[in-house]
Amino acid sequence: EGAETEARASFYDMGTTLLGTAVISNNTAILTGVTLSATAAHTVTAVYSGDATYSASVSSPLLLQGTLAPVTVTLVASSAILTPEQPVTLTATVTPVNTPPLTAEQHPSGFILFYASSILISGQEPVLVGLGNSGIASTFVPHLPAGQYVLTAQYSGDPTYGAAVSNALNLQVEDFTISCSTANINMAQGSTQNVSCNVASLGGLTGPIQVICAEQNPPQNGAIACTFSPSIVNGTGATTLTVVTTKGIAAANEQPRKPGSRPWPAAGGVALAFAGLLLTPIGRRARWTRERAVTRVVLALLFAGLAITGIGCSNAVTLNSSAGTPLGVHTLKITAAADVNTVTESHNAYLTVNVTP
Repeated sequence: EGAETEARASFYDMGTTLLGTAVISNNTAILTGVTLSATAAHTVTAVYSGDATYSASVSSPLLLQGTLAPVTVTLVASSAILTPEQPVTLTATVTPVNTPPLTAEQHPSGFILFYASSILISGQEPVLVGLGNSGIASTFVPHLPAGQYVLTAQYSGDPTYGAAVSNALNLQVEDFTISCSTANINMAQGSTQNVSCNVASLGGLTGPIQVICAEQNPPQNGAIACTFSPSIVNGTGATTLTVVTTKGIAAANEQPRKPGSRPWPAAGGVALAFAGLLLTPIGRRARWTRERAVTRVVLALLFAGLAITGIGCSNAVTLNSSAGTPLGVHTLKITAAADVNTVTESHNAYLTVNVTP
């Protein structure tokens, strides 16, 4: 019994690497605190040294397959809703499922790859020491095209911790487009024409989109009027653009005279002037004082007649004229705008209007 108590067993990995030696007690030898590489298979054998009663022997091999410690990967984004060209930071946290023993690796290492749907959007981002026993990695994405994405982070694993994929994170890059059925129209002065336009949302945009229209660099204010109905579209929808041109207008303050007629004094003015001529003295039949008095009367009558008829005046028409919408090519600028994630996003379209007489 004493010899058996002193007997020992040695444990080997792959037949050559000594893992340790343990004293045999009650026909059993127990070796504790053994650390094996988790990335390789191991063949462990126990070699009994023998004693005075029993001869030495070797156990049958025990095949051990390394098992990596499981982890969870949590992915978050700095914002779940973006405008086009807006950057986003993605952060992945790798946390061991079980608290690692003090003799094992405390924080997962390795690297992480970030994906938007099936598109790789990062390089190999190293996993750094995080809070507690976690590891952390992040990447900066300067912009994503408009659309809806499912983001994931893939952890590569290391000699202690196994590979894993993060939760799926939905990300929206919201945007919209504005377009019309035509880019050019012909209009006569004083006419109205409708053009169909369409607003299409991208990336799940559902909020209101306002559309307005104005002439770009107008030759005169109000030369062309343009309005949308409806002026607000929620997400995707159609709207009608109404374009109005004005025709030239001529307004008379007085009745115009007939073409080719000449202005003449009115009848009352002619009578007064003729009376004045009859009173004009012929020859020197009266005294000088009487001639002077008559002359004054004649002059007064003449001035009165001329005042009634108006010297150099006629009843020609006085016109107030408006040329209307100038002829030629005009450009209408169509603007659509929406508030996306506290940022105003806008897009423009253009319509060319050729105004004819």
